[in-house]
Amino acid sequence: MAGEKLPDIGGHDLDVVFVGTSAGKRSGEAGHYYSNGSNRFYRWLHEPGFTPNLLKPTDDHLLPVFGIGLTDLSKTYAGMDGSEEQSGSFDCQGLIDRLTPLRPKVVAFTGKLGVEASFGPFIGHYGDVYFGPQAWAVGDSLVFVLPSTSSASPTTRPLKGMNGVERLPVDYWLELAAFLDR
Repeated sequence: MAGEKLPDIGGHDLDVVFVGTSAGKRSGEAGHYYSNGSNRFYRWLHEPGFTPNLLKPTDDHLLPVFGIGLTDLSKTYAGMDGSEEQSGSFDCQGLIDRLTPLRPKVVAFTGKLGVEASFGPFIGHYGDVYFGPQAWAVGDSLVFVLPSTSSASPTTRPLKGMNGVERLPVDYWLELAAFLDR
């Protein structure tokens, strides 16, 4: 795709494809997902058992070996979340078109902001996006919404999931790992 900040990583029949909102500025410059050294993504992959060892952002190409893929809602923007430029770059139909034929077991959004702002409304789910498993799918893939791994997001503040139940952010990552029998 022209102007793509980070290429998709993955393939067919993965266990999970993690979908970020867009590449951070540092990730876009480095050419690797979740490259900010304070981002918790690779730690939260390892601790629940998605990966057998702690990977670095430069290892992102190895993730398909562990049944994991990566992509973003915006493939053309890199920078801070919440900007007008970012929200105008969300390609919801493109995401559906890329993921549906790949048939991952789970599509896991790594952050609620982009899902609430664009993807949920795009597929007709207004106001019913919460942390954890969703009542809707992308193709045949179950959808999870996970708390952001950004260092700007708190780790000790409970977040509301389905039925208003509050849990710590990492607990939703543990729930996904348990669902995938990791």
